[in-house]
Amino acid sequence: MDAGLLAEVVDLLAIGCEGRDGQACMELAVHCGRDITLPTCLKAGVALLPPTELVACSASGADGISECREHARSALFRHGYASGERDCASGIARACFILAYSHEVGYGHGDHDTPTALLWYRRGCAAGDADSCGSLAVVLRHDSEDGAPGSVPEADSAEFRALQLREERCEAGDALVCFNLARSFESGQFPAPIDPERAALLEAKACELGLDRPRCP
Repeated sequence: MDAGLLAEVVDLLAIGCEGRDGQACMELAVHCGRDITLPTCLKAGVALLPPTELVACSASGADGISECREHARSALFRHGYASGERDCASGIARACFILAYSHEVGYGHGDHDTPTALLWYRRGCAAGDADSCGSLAVVLRHDSEDGAPGSVPEADSAEFRALQLREERCEAGDALVCFNLARSFESGQFPAPIDPERAALLEAKACELGLDRPRCP
């Protein structure tokens, strides 16, 4: 992401997080985990420090700036994950996905944690998040000896559920989802069968909804 755009995104996420939006807090933690030096990240992280860390950070001076940044980064992740867990438990499916992804790739945890990622992906999928279902299937297949369709029943079920949820989002007017579904039916990517006519209809719908793509008239 362009540095200027990243700074703008982080500023908006910080506003959302201050308003107690759990997803914004999670995404703020992820983005700031990549670049804690952004002014908004430091400000947001330092504001969350417990008194003892705040005093140490304030007294660190230039020589301790790296340590101060790490304290701020850790505080953002603690706050973000607490917000995400609360929101996932209350049924906000997207929060489950962000939690799962952070554990899968190791953001804020120091290492990959596949079992915990699977737990949150399952919750997100059950709550109706298509990306959680899709990622659940990917991780399950990756961890199996034979990841082909039919060999991992839970992965098959998750992919069918992801397809169903994406079809619902397309019907609800999500142009990008319609376009990506068209590619799936065009290529026959499991669980979507090769269906050129359906692919063409989905692509036309995406264009009608205003998606800007070279293949749109």
